[in-house]
Amino acid sequence: MQFRTHLFSVLICGEYAWLFCWHYGMASVTRHFKYQDSKSPLTEFIWHYSQFDCAQRGHDLTVTPWDECDPRNSLLRTEKEELKRHNSLHEEFCQMTINDHDDPAIQKTFLISYPQDFTARSPFGRATQGMIGCDLDLEGNRSKMVYIKDY
Repeated sequence: MQFRTHLFSVLICGEYAWLFCWHYGMASVTRHFKYQDSKSPLTEFIWHYSQFDCAQRGHDLTVTPWDECDPRNSLLRTEKEELKRHNSLHEEFCQMTINDHDDPAIQKTFLISYPQDFTARSPFGRATQGMIGCDLDLEGNRSKMVYIKDY
């Protein structure tokens, strides 16, 4: 799964390198350094990166694979078929939890089809992912289809 909160990259030009940390709204970059030195920041970064957990590496922990044993599956049969029909690249279902913009204490959970077939493929620029989802807060055993903008 490629839902990310941030990512890292290395730019090497000649004998110099730069480390980048890309976030949705910005990029942080180091000063240039000679990456071939035995105590270069690149060596240090790679060692630290190897010790990071998934969240520190940039994985978005609010998106998880859908549990096909979930008791809501029988209620969501129609919605799952609808999500598949709208996504020609469908491979699996995922569950996405989103905090309410006005009240972060409120969370909503959505079922989405992954990967999306209409999204920016680049981690740079806006890279906004739009997707059709199914609101899992079942009201009266009925769910509703929604458009989710992940940015």
